Amino acid sequence: MPDQQTPPAPAALPPPRRTRSSAGRLVVLLLVLVLGVPVIGFTLVRLAVGPGPDGAGGGPTVGSPSPPTDRTPAADPYPSSGSFTGSDLELALNVALASRDRSAFFSRVEGAAVEPLNLWWDNMDRIGWSEGALSILGPESVGYADHTATVTVTLGAAMTFSPRVPSGTDHPDAGLTYVQSLRYSATIRVTDGGADGVISEWGTYEQVAPWDVEPLYVVQTEHAVIAGYQDESALVDRVATLAESAAAYIIEAYEHERGYAPVQRMPLFVSEDAARFDLWFSSSEPAPISDWWPDRSGTNFTLASPAATAGLGAHVATGGDAGGVVTIGPSGILHGDTFLRSTMAHEFAHTVAAAMLPDRTGPAGTAR
Repeated sequence: MPDQQTPPAPAALPPPRRTRSSAGRLVVLLLVLVLGVPVIGFTLVRLAVGPGPDGAGGGPTVGSPSPPTDRTPAADPYPSSGSFTGSDLELALNVALASRDRSAFFSRVEGAAVEPLNLWWDNMDRIGWSEGALSILGPESVGYADHTATVTVTLGAAMTFSPRVPSGTDHPDAGLTYVQSLRYSATIRVTDGGADGVISEWGTYEQVAPWDVEPLYVVQTEHAVIAGYQDESALVDRVATLAESAAAYIIEAYEHERGYAPVQRMPLFVSEDAARFDLWFSSSEPAPISDWWPDRSGTNFTLASPAATAGLGAHVATGGDAGGVVTIGPSGILHGDTFLRSTMAHEFAHTVAAAMLPDRTGPAGTAR
């Protein structure tokens, strides 16, 4: 009997498929409507309000006011025009000059003023000086525009030959230091609303000193300081011996007659060039000195003290004359050594007299 084959087992049926009833669908739809509307509304509110304190949200602010457009701009702390006093500038420059601090002085100098003031400083070093002083002349303040002011100043130094009257005498400047000064024109770049600034331009005013023109060649003896320009160094060397003799004679005479001489080294500037000689300390007002004294051999020019101002020590004489400086030109040299020595002695006597009898009303004595 043939074997009976067992039929294969039927394939497994898939799991039963769940189906939602119509009632279930209705419940789900109601839940979406009930819960979804508040969520959408909350989102729209957040968008309208903007980001919260935690940075969430964002987007344009609906209905917020426009930023104000009528704000007044802040005032410029450093206006381009106003009144210039220069008090801080004077103080800084005088502190630097008192200690001959070149770096500090030139931190307040720029542009076209650098070269002439460097020449002045270099020549003071050649002559020898202990301190300097600067005063701004005129009223307490002057107007400035475009951050620029132009003023007249005095600048000077207590040089090796500057007078010094001994203490204990009846002289009004006894014990004080003479800072021999000249007037200059200065252009200031104004800062700090007019109290401070930087010197941007510098020039001579009325008179021109030998130390403002070219580098000097200087010879110092016991009783004299002889100077000229470097291309006339041989002349300076030759004149030095005669100048020492004439200076010693005048100093000894004053010490014998008056008990002291306020000048212990006589200042002498010498040149065989008539144009140079006529330029030194000459003023064009009312006329150049060469017009009314064309054949002069030598001249003593009296210099001024600075006006009292910020930064000057109490030991500095102010408000008057500060002794003289002698110049000798071609006419004083060409007539021989005897004439030259006599000319120098004559002018040195004027130098001492200018220090003995100072004029306390000089133009540079007008304080601001």
